[in-house]
Amino acid sequence: MLKKAQIYGRYLMNNLVLVLAGFLFSINAFAELSEVKNFGKNPGSLKMFVYTPKNVKKSAPLVVLLHGCAQSAKQYDDETGFAHMAEKTGAVLLLPEQSSSNNIQSCFNWFEPGDITRGKGEAASIINMVNHLQEKKIASKKRVFISGLSAGGAMSAVMLALYPDKFAGGGLVAGVPFGCARSMFAGFTCMRSVNKTPEQWTSLVKKAFEHRGSYPKVIIFQGTSDPFVSPKNANELLEQWGGLHKASNEELVLDNNKIVHKTYKNSKGQSKVDVVMLKGMSHGHPIDMSSGCGSSGQWVIDHGVCAAEMMSKFFNLKR
Repeated sequence: MLKKAQIYGRYLMNNLVLVLAGFLFSINAFAELSEVKNFGKNPGSLKMFVYTPKNVKKSAPLVVLLHGCAQSAKQYDDETGFAHMAEKTGAVLLLPEQSSSNNIQSCFNWFEPGDITRGKGEAASIINMVNHLQEKKIASKKRVFISGLSAGGAMSAVMLALYPDKFAGGGLVAGVPFGCARSMFAGFTCMRSVNKTPEQWTSLVKKAFEHRGSYPKVIIFQGTSDPFVSPKNANELLEQWGGLHKASNEELVLDNNKIVHKTYKNSKGQSKVDVVMLKGMSHGHPIDMSSGCGSSGQWVIDHGVCAAEMMSKFFNLKR
């Protein structure tokens, strides 16, 4: 019979191996996210990180990911399930990163006039990152999408409004409509929801950039128990982007114990805006760990729903 000391020693050794394995796994996961320092003009003083899946093709689909407040690029690639999605679809991930010197909570400044005007501030930095990857033939010029959580979701709406000529679609998680705020104080009011008509919301987008083509398709995710961003914002976003697409034909896709998923089609029967209400979910990005989609963490919630997977289908991403 082994002595207690021997048993305890083996216990420590086995657990040390597990800890080291987890540590090495984390390093390998993070090592796949590479920083690009020279991507062009950077008026918004943001950092640029890229996730490149295995066996990627030239001019691959590109998904821009904007993290939420108090998050970083490294906390938003594999944790959210997007890295897993990238490996399945062959899409390249671009992750701009905010700094505390720009915003004390490291939130993207979706409410600052100097950052939400085409060609200026943070918006310009993000689009210059996209342009850099396209010039290097890493990313497609036509299949570019964007998604973000909370402040990142609001900033994603900004990018879709300012650059509808650059993006094919967007996934907005706990976001707010474009043009809702032009100051930090107004931003807090927006998070509680500002009620406007569809005409008022669409007018804000049209004034931001004169665009004659079609607008990006949008899928909206919102927790019904979100204490920070009012669930009412999902309807305001629907009015803004549904109004731009004239997508008023509502169809129920799924209603179960986790979500209510509706799609809104235009007169041609094309789904242009989807709304996914996450029943009982708080503030965060929804994942489904049981299917290999993400890992729970700060503002990342295992709700049994993989938003990254739903977005990839909505964007029609596949190898």
